[in-house]
Amino acid sequence: MQLCEIWVEAFFIQELHPGQGVIMDHASFPKSQKMKKWIESVGCSVFFPTIIFLI
Repeated sequence: MQLCEIWVEAFFIQELHPGQGVIMDHASFPKSQKMKKWIESVGCSVFFPTIIFLI
């Protein structure tokens, strides 16, 4: 288990309230399915923003 997963499970989800949304960036560590399930288990939604490149 990565440090980020430990923090989410032990601290972050304790601060969430049902109906809130969590925006996850595209770094490799937050893409854990475990983290997504933990966040959703307290009634929150998880969003991954779309990356748009303008040329």
